[in-house]
Parts: sequence; structure tokens; C-alpha cells
Amino acid sequence: MFTDKKTLDMLLTLPDDMLCRMLKMLTSGNGPKLGTGEPDRETVAGLRAVLSQVTERDLERAEELLKVYKKAGKEGGHGA
Repeated sequence: MFTDKKTLDMLLTLPDDMLCRMLKMLTSGNGPKLGTGEPDRETVAGLRAVLSQVTERDLERAEELLKVYKKAGKEGGHGA
């Protein structure tokens, strides 16, 4: 999904509509489904608040969990 904190911080500088488009694009193949509609301002503000608190370690852990999830899917399991 996100490669590093610097990239995530850059995304947070985008206007709401661009941020939402970028998040949908980044998560389309291997992340949560964000739906097709545009989120309301309160939802976008919440996303910004949460994403601004993400650390480099959080991103590393998310990548680790995604690898486990994908491996379990290929093996027919349910993950860790």
C-alpha cells in the first residue's frame, strides 16, 4: 500500500477529492475496499487524523500482515 511515511505525509497535503482518489487507487488491489462514492467531509477529516498519526513502524507492520494474509489466501487458510 504505502511505501514509507514520507509518501503518506505527501498524500496528506492533497485536497480531499485527490486524497480519496489516491487512497482508492492505492488500495484497489490489496487493501480495504473504500467504495465508489465520495466520503463526506467528516469521514475525510477522520481519515486525515488517523493517517497523520501513522508511524514508519505501523507501515512496516501493515506490510507484514498483508504478506501473511496473502500467503494464507494462496494456501487456502485464514491467516494469522
